[in-house]
Amino acid sequence: MAGTNARYEAYVSGEDYQYGASLTSGFGTLPERREGLGANVLTGQAGIVFLAYVRAPKSMVLANIGMVSTTQAAVGSTLVRFGVYTIDGSGNLTLAASTTNDTSIFSVASTRYTKAASGSLQLVKGQWYAQALLIVGASTMPGVMGAVTPSTNFNVYNLAPRLAGQLAGQTDLPASIAVGSVASTNIVLWAELT
Repeated sequence: MAGTNARYEAYVSGEDYQYGASLTSGFGTLPERREGLGANVLTGQAGIVFLAYVRAPKSMVLANIGMVSTTQAAVGSTLVRFGVYTIDGSGNLTLAASTTNDTSIFSVASTRYTKAASGSLQLVKGQWYAQALLIVGASTMPGVMGAVTPSTNFNVYNLAPRLAGQLAGQTDLPASIAVGSVASTNIVLWAELT
């Protein structure tokens, strides 16, 4: 499903620019080498699809998607899903793999959650993907591991290669997201793709 993405590849080339902490069998989405990023506590907002863009440092079949709760657990979630979107040459997103709804995710603070991904998405080294998180219905939103910068700087995240984006007003992960509907955000969630 993942094709050539000339828009992003034109800005980033070579092996020296890779995303995420190395994992034994996969990789993480939080950029290692962007100024101003750190491991901050994020408090999500219900009904917003948060997107973290990642360039795959290796080829692999995606089996699981994982995220980490921080110091605040979720209460009352009616839908919690992770997803991975492929990105076309114009920056439009297509849902290629996702997890089933699991409202136990983020119900305990300071916990790593890993969930099986649907299908058999072949992640291709050098290709760009967008990892997604959607939480719906929570009366208390969880803290989620990631990075955040001052809101006055979030337009930096619109520059190619894009680091993060969001899509508000969602009740489930959309099958596709047009590039023009992705809004700016200063929130970059960490996820693991294994």
